Amino acid sequence: MNELEQQALIKYCLRMTGDKWDAEDLVQDTILKLMEINRTDASHAYQKTVAKHKWIDLLRKRKRESFLSEDNLEDGRAERMKAADDFEHLLKQLSGILTPKQLTIFLLKDVFSFQLHEIAETLGKPESSVKSLLFRSRQRLKRLSPEVLQKEPADGG
Repeated sequence: MNELEQQALIKYCLRMTGDKWDAEDLVQDTILKLMEINRTDASHAYQKTVAKHKWIDLLRKRKRESFLSEDNLEDGRAERMKAADDFEHLLKQLSGILTPKQLTIFLLKDVFSFQLHEIAETLGKPESSVKSLLFRSRQRLKRLSPEVLQKEPADGG
């Protein structure tokens, strides 16, 4: 990778991350990945793709870490418990509306931001089947009136 390509990659990473430190780390991670797969002479488009995927992976990792951090466990416990109760209620409602496969794929894709190929691999299904099930679950949920997914009644339901 020549100096000009490296500068272009740094600019791209800076635009994507919005932070100088994150951009520098991302450039290093990208270059290491390219070296690992013996593609240091890859096109700029391929370098950008690798950088984008490394950034997505890093954001997912940060999201998981912040969710599991000790500080997070101590602060706002009542809010998290309420959110967990709301989520549990919504999950119960969704399980009555969607098939188990639709619900699983919907949660993995739209809640946990998994890629379609990751879901297909995990479930041992073709990616086209995963797309179809996701489409059907989204369509079914769109047809529902907003009142169907409202919070449970005051009597605890």
